[in-house]
Amino acid sequence: MRALAAIGDYISVGALVFAIFLGVGSTGGVVEVAVAVVVLIVYACVSEALFGRTIWKAAFGLRVVSADGSPLTAGQAITRNVLRLVDILPLFYGVGGLVLLATGRGQRLGDIAARTLVVRWPPTAEDA
Repeated sequence: MRALAAIGDYISVGALVFAIFLGVGSTGGVVEVAVAVVVLIVYACVSEALFGRTIWKAAFGLRVVSADGSPLTAGQAITRNVLRLVDILPLFYGVGGLVLLATGRGQRLGDIAARTLVVRWPPTAEDA
């Protein structure tokens, strides 16, 4: 579910950036990619800091919490999403995917650094 939520977020941000550049005119591929990355990080930081999840995490019943189960702080949201730039390397989540599989807790580098977990929300009886 986490991967599907990420794909949904990427598609939504990509569509927004496409619409913006369609309206103001294209400036070249590298600029659009850089703007898309900044918009994605800002969107994820703000969404997670305010609501504990992005729109697509909410759609798939996921939430980001501190590793101790307490609500996510703004600093944690910023840390985990800025480190997304490392997690996404070298190809689509190569580093993050390997770390996610190795941790046993489903954490990418950003989650480890921020001490966060992505969990099902609301929790089910199976999660107890």
